[in-house]
Amino acid sequence: MKENGSLGTDRGAPAPVMILGDRVKGGLQGGVPNLSDLDDGDLHHQVDFRDVYASLLADGLGVDPTVVLGPRENRWQLFG
Repeated sequence: MKENGSLGTDRGAPAPVMILGDRVKGGLQGGVPNLSDLDDGDLHHQVDFRDVYASLLADGLGVDPTVVLGPRENRWQLFG
């Protein structure tokens, strides 16, 4: 990844997310990225971060995620 105009790399490229806690279901979720299918040198997104946030808000904090994120169709089973 190349740096942008502000000398950073904040171009919205996919990145891993780690969620820690006693109630968090362990393991990896999502698929393995295809390293030969790139979008202008960056990986394609496989998970919309808003779905992860919606899951954390609803299942972790007991907050209605639609107030913050609008309606979300996909939710992740992050808690066991």
